[in-house]
Amino acid sequence: MLMGIVTCVSMLLAGCGQGDSYAGTWVGYYAAKPHVIYITKIQKQEKGYLISVEDAYWQKNAAGQFVWKNDILPTVTGSIVQGRLVVDHKLNLVSYTYRDENDVLIYSNRTSNAVILFHKIKKNEIEEFKAKMKTSVSAP
Repeated sequence: MLMGIVTCVSMLLAGCGQGDSYAGTWVGYYAAKPHVIYITKIQKQEKGYLISVEDAYWQKNAAGQFVWKNDILPTVTGSIVQGRLVVDHKLNLVSYTYRDENDVLIYSNRTSNAVILFHKIKKNEIEEFKAKMKTSVSAP
């Protein structure tokens, strides 16, 4: 009995039982577009996953003022295929690969050769990025 309790507590402390590795809110940056923050939310479903993606950035409007813009893509489904979370599509063009050793998610899109490295969202990360980028885009 005591051994079972010790084992259970050890597993909790080691991070086991925290759920699915892919599930959660992830943030990534793409070197080709450093002014954009990519936010991916992955939810584990009974069968497969729901994946929602958003890119956010400052954009100048018609009046010449910068406004924060969020491009929200349609939610898609995905499933695990050969160790990767593949967006459901006949050609398997978009996938996410989880790397346990550094707790990152690698997004790859075969049509554009885009690769984005995601990490779990940190507290205030989006707000800090937004403030930093506003300063850089509004600077003369």
